[in-house]
Amino acid sequence: MRTTLREVLVLKGKCKMCGFNFTLFDLGEGHLGMRCVQCDMIYQVAEKDPVLDALFKQFTLRYGKITAETARYGVTWSDEYLAALEATCDPCKCGGSLKTQNFQQCTQCHSRKIEWVETPKPIWERREVPSVTHHQWQARQGVT
Repeated sequence: MRTTLREVLVLKGKCKMCGFNFTLFDLGEGHLGMRCVQCDMIYQVAEKDPVLDALFKQFTLRYGKITAETARYGVTWSDEYLAALEATCDPCKCGGSLKTQNFQQCTQCHSRKIEWVETPKPIWERREVPSVTHHQWQARQGVT
């Protein structure tokens, strides 16, 4: 598994529906982040990910041109695309499944009624961020 040391922006939010305080990590422009549902480990989808490229081609044919900016925030890449991407990812080393980070909803109840917690200055953390892998999915598809 390839890991990259990178600066990530820490974003704190609170759900207006369930009251859950959550944290998301912005990996920067053009980088799609995912997180483990059990341990909150963050992952990145590599820029040269062949499975992501294959999904991109399928969804471009189905929905038309998709940009990195709309993909980053899940604006036009529908829940169907995100579910397809999540289904291809190997689990976290703790065994938890990986989910895309949706900056538009609560990580607990998935409500879109959220508010961002203001901080005196941006919070940056230096983190090891592994790339997602697709070994189990590729084996089921007969891809090596």
